[in-house]
Amino acid sequence: MSTHPHRPIWELSAPVAPETAALGSDLETDVLIVGAGFSGLSSALHLQDSGRNVVLIESHSIGWGASGRNGGHVLPLIRKDPKAIVEHCGAGQGDGLIQMIAESADYVFSLIERYGIDCDAERNGWLQAIHSDAQMKVCRDRYQQWLPYGADMELLNAQQSAELMGSFSYKGALFVKSAGHINPLAFCRGMAKELIAQGVRIFTDTPALSMHGSGKRWEVKTPSGTIIADKVVLVTAAYSDDLWPGLKKSFLPFYLYNIATKPLDAELQASVLPGRQPVTDTRSDSHVFHYDAAGRLISGGTFIFPTGWEERIVRHAESVLKEIFPQLQNPQFELDYLWRGKISMTADILPHCHILAPNVYTWLGCNARGIALATRMGAVLADAVNEVDVESWPLRPTAMKPIPAQEFSRLMTSVMLACYRLRDKVM
Repeated sequence: MSTHPHRPIWELSAPVAPETAALGSDLETDVLIVGAGFSGLSSALHLQDSGRNVVLIESHSIGWGASGRNGGHVLPLIRKDPKAIVEHCGAGQGDGLIQMIAESADYVFSLIERYGIDCDAERNGWLQAIHSDAQMKVCRDRYQQWLPYGADMELLNAQQSAELMGSFSYKGALFVKSAGHINPLAFCRGMAKELIAQGVRIFTDTPALSMHGSGKRWEVKTPSGTIIADKVVLVTAAYSDDLWPGLKKSFLPFYLYNIATKPLDAELQASVLPGRQPVTDTRSDSHVFHYDAAGRLISGGTFIFPTGWEERIVRHAESVLKEIFPQLQNPQFELDYLWRGKISMTADILPHCHILAPNVYTWLGCNARGIALATRMGAVLADAVNEVDVESWPLRPTAMKPIPAQEFSRLMTSVMLACYRLRDKVM
């Protein structure tokens, strides 16, 4: 098989990126956004609606980081259920966050429709496949918790889930009907194209090297010029560096892979995931399955191997796919494309919003629920820039706190993954 560990398969079908270049001179702006992923691009769109002069810089290309490397699932859920969110945040703040999450998939698809973004969008739901009796109880409770917030869900039994999945490997599934799937890189490029059409300046291959306060404004240095801005939005998440002290130590970077087959023929596609719903199962170390627009079956998960990861993942993914879908014991089945990326995991498995300093804002902690949450958080950051009352934010800002011993993150995430896999065997 061919392996392209730094080039997601979405590049094969995404429209060509809008033309951009590196910053070539010093400039001034009302708002500087650092990072051209879901949150940065969404923030810029909303700030344009308020008439702000916005500049966006990206160290590589549009959607280069976690936004363009994920699986493309648009999910109105996070890894915490409503009761846990309310217990952590309190009733008022918790309800606001829960409602924002419940509406987040609607938010993504409304942007796609509003701007006519070509990103292979399919809104036919998402299945959380249930792998054990213990998780069936968890999902039954999850279903009951989300209903009061208007979530469009159905709890399926084993037969019903098998009909949609083409697999009898699960005991049932939680069917989230408002969810869907997109080409995430195409979504980023589509938002960028709209921004450029509206006059927003986007500079790629322009890393932010340093930033410091200059009077009431902020000065951000890049290799090819300095930007003076009234306000700065940092949306680098798992790919954060030392630009803001301590930010990259406030989360655990988890390393994920995705692997794709060659396009399956129509007969095999009618047998494997015939409903075309993307699937994530209830294992702590989740198995993930979905199709791209060309009929490639894509699977993903977590990996911890610093070297030799390609060969190990190929063996692991092939074993998982053939176990879940025995019909893939087929000469046509062939793995063909592999890539990896990082996500930010917070200690409490909740998203965090921070006011790092006067007029400097950030958020992180997608916790593997990136597209819907990150895009919706772009609007929250725009509200922050526009000085909307903090009490009305669905995710209130908190103080940034480094995770103790985070420098040993590779070891910590390895231990956590080992614990997840052990828990999967007993739960």
